Amino acid sequence: MCFFENFSKNSVRPLNLFKKESNTANIRNIGSIIVFRLMNQNTDCMKKVLFSFGLVLAAISAATNVSAKGGKVGLGLRATPDGGGFVAKMFLDKHLAFEGQLNAGGITGGWGGPSFNAVGLLTYHIILPNPSWRIFMGGGVHVGVWDRGWRYVSKEGRYMDDNRAIFGIDAIGGVEYVFKKIPLGLSADVKPAVNFLSESGFFDHNVVGVSARFYLR
Repeated sequence: MCFFENFSKNSVRPLNLFKKESNTANIRNIGSIIVFRLMNQNTDCMKKVLFSFGLVLAAISAATNVSAKGGKVGLGLRATPDGGGFVAKMFLDKHLAFEGQLNAGGITGGWGGPSFNAVGLLTYHIILPNPSWRIFMGGGVHVGVWDRGWRYVSKEGRYMDDNRAIFGIDAIGGVEYVFKKIPLGLSADVKPAVNFLSESGFFDHNVVGVSARFYLR
């Protein structure tokens, strides 16, 4: 059965951006549900993917906990032409940050079918003369599932319901504006990606996005 049909919208509660403890538990809950669904997918490459997926989820969980130790964490939403998702950014120092994303892509049609993936990115921020503005760039990895429907898969040599795991690398670049009087940041970015599993090639989901984040510290 399709991953997206099994993923109940009642499985998790909405994020409360003002309660760090509840956000941490909810993100872990989302991760547990994703792993459970992934383990029930009929695909030969799951053993290769689950370890990397666990690393991404662990990094996202760490990002939500770091604010208790004095780090700056931003939680929010990212919208793209084909979908969107949740974002969490953890600053390791003034310029270096880890960003975790949970994305749903290809859900508006014409993108080869819907996908759901987790992304881990390491980004470097260049603060401009006006410190509210910064340019960022970096890269990372993604892992998830892509339901491409009934089609001919050349690698398998047959027609099949192509709902398989994906794994690949990502690059990102963009600009962010952080307001001085309120802990809100607005950003626009480009995030191209390439899949290596199950088939290699450019992954055109969630490439261009705009984000809004509330910074906890």
